[in-house]
Amino acid sequence: MKRLWFYLLFISLVSQAQEHKNLADSYFSLGNYSKAIQHLKQTPESKEQQHKLAKSYEQTGNLKSALAHYEKLFDRYPEDIFLAYEYSKLLRKTAKNKQAEEILNTLIATDSLNPNFPYQMGLLKEQQSDSLAIEYFEKAYRLDPNHLPAAVKVVTDKIKNKVFEQADTILTQTLKIDDTHFQLSNLKALNHFYQKDFHKAIAGYNKLLELNRPSENVYLKLGFAYAQVLDFEKSIEHYTIAINDYNDKNPEAHYEIATSFMALHYYEKAQRHLEIAMLLKEPQLEQEYTSLFELYHRQKKYKTALEILNEASKKYPGNEFFRYRIATTSDNFFNNKKTILKQYEIYLKAFGESGKYRLLAAQRMADIKKEIHMDSE
Repeated sequence: MKRLWFYLLFISLVSQAQEHKNLADSYFSLGNYSKAIQHLKQTPESKEQQHKLAKSYEQTGNLKSALAHYEKLFDRYPEDIFLAYEYSKLLRKTAKNKQAEEILNTLIATDSLNPNFPYQMGLLKEQQSDSLAIEYFEKAYRLDPNHLPAAVKVVTDKIKNKVFEQADTILTQTLKIDDTHFQLSNLKALNHFYQKDFHKAIAGYNKLLELNRPSENVYLKLGFAYAQVLDFEKSIEHYTIAINDYNDKNPEAHYEIATSFMALHYYEKAQRHLEIAMLLKEPQLEQEYTSLFELYHRQKKYKTALEILNEASKKYPGNEFFRYRIATTSDNFFNNKKTILKQYEIYLKAFGESGKYRLLAAQRMADIKKEIHMDSE
């Protein structure tokens, strides 16, 4: 009778363990990792059980417990390449770089044709700001031209180093594999943008919008590219989205949209955005002051243009352009030749020896002096 009781108890425990295992497998498959952990703890320890515990802890963000289980597995099964690979990735993620590198070196030596091993080493070196990272990414890509994450790293490096043709070759090949790949599509658009092939850049960034990947950067790049091909209305359209939907405190966006408004002679709108840019960018405003001056100068509003120049010159006394344009704008605005002459003299006194406009200023001064002399006779 006693033996029968022990037998029934054993059957019950086995049944419960199997039930926990089934529930753990079900929760694990559905991604309910916390529940999976609860039931995995109720099942007998095994390689599979420890592996699922490690992965479940990793998925819930409990990396300390995940590492503990992977370490136990790695100690018991050092020849299991799959376990070693996953363990190395978690070691890298938790900045245990020395251990990760040791395992990855072993994996690369064991299977030199597996592209994921040098790719993971590249990520590890990149994490350490080691320039050798790109060599591992390139090795991974050579081993497998279909390895898109490695391709992204290689192309990014090519663009950074202005090796645009090689970048374009890789992008063309890899986008044939997946023409919806966001990172590669973004790099293709950027590659054209940096080459100043703005028509192709526009096509590339519009592709990102088709892929439902809008962003401030995409709209800013489109705004700039459309301006370069003289489609100022499209430029304004995309800068407006960048400003209104993403960041209305970006001084560069306000400045660039102002230049497009100026090109279409919408001077009041241009003025508004230039003034916003100046407020946001204070105290580095030389470019904005120049554009604001040009805006008023084009409209022959010389008095306001002079006010802008005088204010700019006070802020930036070393800016030769502002000082010279005060003289030329005074030439347009004032009738008193002595007043005009004085402005050229101020310019030459400050920049005469090395000034870019010294010859023009000297010639104009000579002409004004002749006019004053003729008027006095």
